[in-house]
Amino acid sequence: MVFASDILNGRTYATNSADNGFFAALVRKVQLRREYNKTRNELAGLSDRSLADLGISRGEITAISHKAVYGYQS
Repeated sequence: MVFASDILNGRTYATNSADNGFFAALVRKVQLRREYNKTRNELAGLSDRSLADLGISRGEITAISHKAVYGYQS
């Protein structure tokens, strides 16, 4: 029996081992998506001048965020 976390409600519950892979993958995908959203929002919140200082155009924010979190561009 494996324990899984309910990341939205902060609860922990037990699952059988057959569900372990599914829940682990689901939790990982949610974590990665949150990290992607945070990265994208932080870059989007920068001024055009700050982005230019970093060598980033506003049109590249999505691709850069995706590559930073997932390791490849979509």
